[in-house]
Amino acid sequence: MMFDARDMMVNAYAMMLDARDMMVNAYAMMFNIRDMMVNIRAIMVDIRDMMVNIRAIMVDIRDVMVNARAIMVDIRDIMVNAHAMMIDTIISWKCYE
Repeated sequence: MMFDARDMMVNAYAMMLDARDMMVNAYAMMFNIRDMMVNIRAIMVDIRDMMVNIRAIMVDIRDVMVNARAIMVDIRDIMVNAHAMMIDTIISWKCYE
C-alpha cells in the first residue's frame, strides 16, 4: 500500500514535470509566433514602401508623357507656321508672275 502511494506520487511528480515542459514549449512557441508576426509586419512595410516607389515612378512617367505632349504640340505649331509661310511664299510668287 505504501509503495503504491509512493509510485502514485512519483507518477504525479513526473506528470508535473511533463506539464512544466509543455508550458515551456508553449511559451517558446508564443515567442516564435510573435517573431513571425514581427517579420510579416516588416515584409508588409517593405511592400508598402515598394508600392509608394512604384506610384512615384508612375507619376514621373505621367510627367514625361505630359512634357512629350507639349513638345508635340509645339512641333505641330511650328509645322502650321511653316505651312503658312509656304502659302505666303506661293502667293507672293503668283503676284510677281
